[in-house]
Amino acid sequence: MNFYKELVFLGNFSDGYEINTLQDILKDNDISYIKKQKGSGEFTKIITGFNPYGVDLYIHKDDLIRAKELIYGIFEQKE
Repeated sequence: MNFYKELVFLGNFSDGYEINTLQDILKDNDISYIKKQKGSGEFTKIITGFNPYGVDLYIHKDDLIRAKELIYGIFEQKE
């Protein structure tokens, strides 16, 4: 089974506190994720220290419901 073929979009989260908190929650609950900068976000972050486009998070489809339950109430719904 190829992990990357079974990834689903969890949401777009603001760079900084929000994404760092979410990554900690996912790690603490053994949920693997892939993080992707949108557009020129990575370049913009290098230059300005801020990514205005946010960060897309992808997780394995089997973890989607559990991840949403963990973050519900902490972050606004990202669908």
